[in-house]
Amino acid sequence: MKIMYIPLDERPCNYQYPAMIARLKDDIELVVPPLELLGRKKEKADTDELWSWIKNNLAGCNALILSIEMFVYGGLVPSRLHHMSIEECLANLKRIEMIKEHDPNIKIYASNLIMRTPSYNSSDEEPEYYENYGRDIFTFGYLTDKKKRGLITPSEEKELEKVKESIPYEYLDDYVGRREVNLAINQAAIELVRDGFIDFLSIPQDDCSEFGFTPMDHEVVESSISNWRLNFKVHNYPGADEVGCTLLSRAYNEHHGRCPKVYPVYSSVNGPFIIPSLEDRPIGESVKAHVIAAGGLLTDSASESDLILLINTPGKMTEGSRDQKSKDITYSSHRSLREFVERARHYIDQGKKCVIADVAFINGGDIELVYMLDDAGIMDKLYGYAGWNTVCNTMGTAIATGLVGYDTEDDHQRIFNLVFRFIEDWCYQSIVRFDVIDNEIQSINGGSTTLNENESKITPIIKEKLDRHWNENIRNSFKDFNIVIEDIYAPWNRMFEIGMSISVAPK
Repeated sequence: MKIMYIPLDERPCNYQYPAMIARLKDDIELVVPPLELLGRKKEKADTDELWSWIKNNLAGCNALILSIEMFVYGGLVPSRLHHMSIEECLANLKRIEMIKEHDPNIKIYASNLIMRTPSYNSSDEEPEYYENYGRDIFTFGYLTDKKKRGLITPSEEKELEKVKESIPYEYLDDYVGRREVNLAINQAAIELVRDGFIDFLSIPQDDCSEFGFTPMDHEVVESSISNWRLNFKVHNYPGADEVGCTLLSRAYNEHHGRCPKVYPVYSSVNGPFIIPSLEDRPIGESVKAHVIAAGGLLTDSASESDLILLINTPGKMTEGSRDQKSKDITYSSHRSLREFVERARHYIDQGKKCVIADVAFINGGDIELVYMLDDAGIMDKLYGYAGWNTVCNTMGTAIATGLVGYDTEDDHQRIFNLVFRFIEDWCYQSIVRFDVIDNEIQSINGGSTTLNENESKITPIIKEKLDRHWNENIRNSFKDFNIVIEDIYAPWNRMFEIGMSISVAPK
């Protein structure tokens, strides 16, 4: 199967992770643009150059996985910053029709996020004015939505008026105007599904909440999906950076006419009902959404499943990975990691293929869980692991890995993917990142987690600490392999995420 993949942006989570999943199967050829065509963070890609590359390389592809953010705006962050008119955006989007008209047999799997509204002041990925007015813009949207639904209190009504007055008109007008353009492109993409140009459309909700701009846009999107009876061709759910993995899984499974069965197992009885940070629905509902978007189906028993999805949830509420040492008592009183790992071992001993979605903490894996997996001797017997960023980023990545690779014959790539994810999601995100922030960032970079010109000083320290933590703490797993971390870099010049190259070779 030959697949062209146009990612959401150039970061490893969007550029590298889907390629790692594709390498689990020797019958997938993934065609991806060179990195230099994809822009960098706030620097948009040249969409005309990208369009030329697509036309020149599409021959022979069975499927096209396409980020509309990249295709129309030049990337994820540029979709939050652009000053393009609706007409300019629609002209770029209309190129999808040309692809289908040239090759009616190609399957087009597209994604187009509902734009996020962070609840904090930061211009790192938003317009410059978000540095001072981000929290107020979020609050304005949150209370406007509550008022629209008739749920606002008198005190909140006063707060809404106050916050509206506090935001300079030109900033609020710019922000709301861009959302209107982006929502119009969401709507136009749905129409392309209706008219047969897009075969499947994923509309993830990027960093959402119960009330606000995102839920208001979600309501419009869902109305269009329902009115045009496209519920099986357009899916809307929380997520973002995992969507390339999800669509790869769906494209592969549909091409082969299969629908893998997934049996979910939670570490806590409350797990399916917890609404995590940065999302608008219970974890159990997101599991359903991501499994069917990736081309699978939930089943009620382990015996009839192709894949066991082990979901490590909090006990009651989500905390950040930095808080693990002082985590809320409900992490131990309202869930059982011992039973969770013992059950995983039981399924593995039965020959079942297991993947772990480690969503107990956001922005990093569960340290105690990884130690227990290693002590139980099953860490290297898994068919997938993820524990990064938001719950749905992790969920989508783990599910896609399992739904593509549960029957892989490439055991080396399975091991490579596991090692990569444990180093990045657990060892870096939950341990080394905070070690460096607490002990080196102040003296080297004045306390800022934006690395600026000091990236070359900090990344070698990260590499040394990753090597040490991995070798000291993984005692029972991957013993048959030489694992070398070859290079570490900061894709967006910050501590939040890393890029890396590793080698995993049999001893």
